[in-house]
Amino acid sequence: MTEPPRQYLFTRWGTIVFSTETGELRHGDFRGVPRNVYLTADGMLQIAGKPPQSIEIVPTGQGILHGLRQNGLFFCAHPEGRFAASKTWLQEWENCLLMTDMLDQDILTILDNDWTLPDGEIVARAEITLGQDFILNFGSRKMNLADHADALIVDRAGAHVSAICFVAEGWQVCSARRFQPLIYFAVCGADHIFEMLRLSLESIFLFGNYDGKILILCDRDLDQLAAYIPKALQASVLTGRYRADDFQGKLMGRYTIAEQPVDVFQPVLYIDADIICNAALTPLLAACNEADSFYSSSEYGVTLEKMGEELSEWFGHFLFTSAGLKLSDFHGLNSGALAFSNTHFARPILESIITDFEKYRAEFPRESWKGDQPFVSFALQSQNLVKPTRLNQYLRFKRQNYSSAEQKTGLVHFNGGVGSNKIGEMSDYLEELKTEGRYKDFKLNLNRSIPGQMTDKELTRLAYLASQVPAGGIIVEVGCLYGLSSWHIAQHCKPGVTLFCIDPWERVTWIVEQIETPMNAPAFGRQAFEAFTADCNNIVMIQGLSPDVAKGWNLPLDMYVEDAVHTNPELGANISFWSGKVKRGGVICGHDYGTQWPEVSSEAEALAARYKASVDVVDTFWSVKKI
Repeated sequence: MTEPPRQYLFTRWGTIVFSTETGELRHGDFRGVPRNVYLTADGMLQIAGKPPQSIEIVPTGQGILHGLRQNGLFFCAHPEGRFAASKTWLQEWENCLLMTDMLDQDILTILDNDWTLPDGEIVARAEITLGQDFILNFGSRKMNLADHADALIVDRAGAHVSAICFVAEGWQVCSARRFQPLIYFAVCGADHIFEMLRLSLESIFLFGNYDGKILILCDRDLDQLAAYIPKALQASVLTGRYRADDFQGKLMGRYTIAEQPVDVFQPVLYIDADIICNAALTPLLAACNEADSFYSSSEYGVTLEKMGEELSEWFGHFLFTSAGLKLSDFHGLNSGALAFSNTHFARPILESIITDFEKYRAEFPRESWKGDQPFVSFALQSQNLVKPTRLNQYLRFKRQNYSSAEQKTGLVHFNGGVGSNKIGEMSDYLEELKTEGRYKDFKLNLNRSIPGQMTDKELTRLAYLASQVPAGGIIVEVGCLYGLSSWHIAQHCKPGVTLFCIDPWERVTWIVEQIETPMNAPAFGRQAFEAFTADCNNIVMIQGLSPDVAKGWNLPLDMYVEDAVHTNPELGANISFWSGKVKRGGVICGHDYGTQWPEVSSEAEALAARYKASVDVVDTFWSVKKI
C-alpha cells in the first residue's frame, strides 16, 4: 500500500521543521533532523505522537512559498531554532517552502554526494550547503529553490540517482553527475598474479590520491587475499568471488562485475593487476563520468585497418569482418583498463560480451580465441557505446619505454612479459616513483668517508626523515658506531634540532670483524666517532647502554632511530622505552629489517599495529609514523 504524499516544512534559514521528544516544534539541520512534522495530503499538520491539527495554508504570491496560520497567528522560524505560531503578520521569516517527499530525498542526495561537472570539475559534498533564503549552494553555483525547485531534474540509474540538471543564478542551466567511484580488479590463479595485485594496490595508495572503494573479484577467500592488500587500504576493499576454474572463467571474470551489489557506484574503473598507478586518479575518473558510456584506450592509436591482419586479430578483426563492418572505422581496444558510468547502464553490454564469447567458443578451437579483447572491442564499438580513445591521455603502455622521469598521467600498463620478469619491472618502476615522490626538493649530501653498513638508499631515507623534523626538535639515535648514520642525520636537520647519540663505543669482536678490518677503519671507539662527526655541532654524545643510561629522560622526541642490539629482550626494551617518548606525528625507525634479523621485523610490525600505521621499508631501513 502506497503511503500518502507528505510535504515537509523547509524554512528560509535552510532548515527543516521537526518535533523534539517533548513535542516542541523546532527547525534544524536539513541532514540531521527527523522528518516527523509534515503536512498531510488533506492539508492537516501532523506532528509525531499527536493527532493531526487543522492549519491554514496561506499563499504568499511567491510561487511555492506559503505561510502557515493557526489560531490567527503565523508560524515563524526564529533564529534560535524555535518554530512557533507567534506572529500576526506574514513576512519573509514566516514563509515556508512546502517540500515533497521526492524533493526532500533529491536534496539529501545532492547534499550527501560529490558531483562532476561537464568540464571535469568536481564539486565535493563539503561545498554543497543549504543557505538562507532557500538557496542551494552548489560549489560556486547558486540555485534558488523557491523559484526553481520545479526545474530540478533528477535522472536515475535503477534505484540510484545518476545525474541532475538545475537552474543556477536564475538563468544558467547546469548539469552534474553523481561521483562515487569504484575501482575493481579481477584476479585468479598463481601467486605471482596476486603479487602484481599487491604492487598495483600499493601504487594506488601511494600515488592515486584515491579514497573510494576498491573491489577485488578473485578465486580466493579473504584470509588468503589479505596478505596482498596493503594495511592502509584494507578498510576500503570489498571482495567478491567468481568462477575461474576454466579458461572462460579466467577470461570473463572482469565482465561479471554487474553480478555484484555495486550499482550505487559511479563511475566504475576496471584495471588489470599489472598496472601501476603513478598519479592522482581523480582526473581520470572524472573524465569517465561525463555520460552513460564506456571509456577505453586504443592500444596502438590506429584503426584496425592500419594494424594489419595479424595484429588486428587480437582486437576483433574476425568479428568485425564477419559482421560486414569496415575496419577503418574501429580501433583496437585494450581491455586492461576499462571504465563505464555504472553497472545499471553496463549490465546488458557486459552480459553480451560473455554471451558472444560463449558462442564463439562453441564453434571455434581454443587457439583462435585470442583472449577477451576481440569480444569487448567488437561489442562496444559495433554498438557505438564507447569513447575508444578517452583513456589514452591517462594510460601508458610498458612497451613505450615509459620511465618515472616522464609526465605522470595516471596509469602504466606492464602488458608485456610474464611472471617474475613482469613483477620485477613493476617493482622497479614503483621504487623509482617512491624515490622521486619522497625526495622531491630534497638534496642529499652523501658522505661515504665514514665506515658503516647503510646503503645509499637507506642513508637517503634516514636523512630525509631527519630533514622533516621541525626546527628546535629532538632526535635520539641508539647504536651509532663510527657515526655514518649520525653524520647524515645531523647534517640534514633544520636549525636548532639536537641529535642525542647513545652508544657504549666498546671495541667488540663483531665490529672489528665486520667493519673495522674489512673497511680499513681506525680503531673503533668514542674517539673515532668524535673524529668522524667533528663538523656536526648539533650532536650530544651519551656513552652507555640504552635504555638504562637514559633513565629519567623527560624530553619529548620528534624522531627515534634504533640500530643497536637486533635481538630481544634488548631490542624490545629499547623500542618500548623510546617509542613512548616520541610525539604524535613523530617517527620511529631503524635498520636491518628483514629475514637476517627477524625480531627487528616483528618488533617493527608490532609497533605499526599499535599505532594503526604501516611499516615503510627502503632496503632494510624501516620507519613507522606514530599516529
